[in-house]
Amino acid sequence: MKKLIFVTVGTSALFGKCNGLNWEHSANRQIHPTQEHLCRKLDEDDINNRTDEFNHQKEGAISTIKKSLIRYYENRETGLIDLSAELASLLAMEKDSAIGPIASDDVIYLLHSDTADSRLCAEINEVLFKEDVVIEKSASKLPWNIQEPIKIEKLNAVNVFDFQNEGLENYQKKIINLSKDFNGRVLLNVTGGYKALIPFGTLLAFQNEFTIFYLFEQCNEIVYLDSAYFDERFGAPNVKMKSLAPGSSGRRSAE
Repeated sequence: MKKLIFVTVGTSALFGKCNGLNWEHSANRQIHPTQEHLCRKLDEDDINNRTDEFNHQKEGAISTIKKSLIRYYENRETGLIDLSAELASLLAMEKDSAIGPIASDDVIYLLHSDTADSRLCAEINEVLFKEDVVIEKSASKLPWNIQEPIKIEKLNAVNVFDFQNEGLENYQKKIINLSKDFNGRVLLNVTGGYKALIPFGTLLAFQNEFTIFYLFEQCNEIVYLDSAYFDERFGAPNVKMKSLAPGSSGRRSAE
């Protein structure tokens, strides 16, 4: 069955173990003292249409993670921990008999927040997903069908009010709109991205008969919940998730 896979993007490709402390070194050979310092720099450059730091960080992370990707194929039992959360989870999905492998006609969307560092990580993963070693070793023997990364407005940790009242709704709407005419299996990969998306994504999957999955990094195994799991334990949903429109319950009030 053809699959539509939504992958939420976090920042492990930049700040995770897979990239080490490479992010500390700036394009102008200075040191970023903290992750927040680099994020501010990327946001400021984005506003002013400067790309030197963005491209420097992107090239460095791709080069570093690509080496780990090659090592993964040499030793599949231990290599996933040195990859980005998004790449590791899809590679684990590849060998999972229940939800894998990833075929050449499956469609993959990377969903990132509206911050420069999140867009950077989405672009890093997009390039890595298309590496020759992935193509050579994948089940389909062809490039994964990666679409252009999609930005989800207000889905960031800068403003909790915006995240809960607009970001989650934008996340929901984007997934529903892209999947409404899809004839096949829809999967939500919530390994990367904000952990607050996991309960929201689980409810979204339950209400729409999607499959949601997550990588347990330490054991390289996928845990997934599908419609059969939900029906067996909770019964079929009788009400679709309401839009987080003004006035709906669960909204956070502005302070």
